[in-house]
Amino acid sequence: MKPEIFFLKYAYPCSFVLLLRKEITKKEHELLYKSAKEEKLFLSKDKIEKIFWRPIRFVKSIANFESVKKYWRFDHNFHLKEKEFKDLDESLLEHCFVVPCEVISVKGGIAKVKSFLINGEISLKTDFVIVKPGDKVTKHYDYACEKISDGIYQEMIERLKKVMV
Repeated sequence: MKPEIFFLKYAYPCSFVLLLRKEITKKEHELLYKSAKEEKLFLSKDKIEKIFWRPIRFVKSIANFESVKKYWRFDHNFHLKEKEFKDLDESLLEHCFVVPCEVISVKGGIAKVKSFLINGEISLKTDFVIVKPGDKVTKHYDYACEKISDGIYQEMIERLKKVMV
């Protein structure tokens, strides 16, 4: 998978905020989804980086796979604690955290998952990833973004505990 596609599987879930703010058009929003879903770019790399300028400040380039993985898995949540995000709606910020989860069940494109951060089970769209019960995934807003190893799952939990303090 190209790093740009990996980036979009995480970035798309919060793009509705950009749409509501009129920072992107409905067509751009649709093309971002199509790119993540079909794993083919329908917008240029430069356009994607302009749309998602906030995380690009930290990633530098969506063409660098290691930087993109590190950002979404480990650094994104730390940046949400920065001053510029303090005035955002609390519920938006809560959903914006990238959280490791375990899949409990899957039915009709929806995975029921549990996480140490979530009371009970929640539902995630599986538009961008094929999962089965027992798989570990990352959650961003209401999407499962990627399957992760048990090791990455544990490391994310440990790092999240530090952010939540």
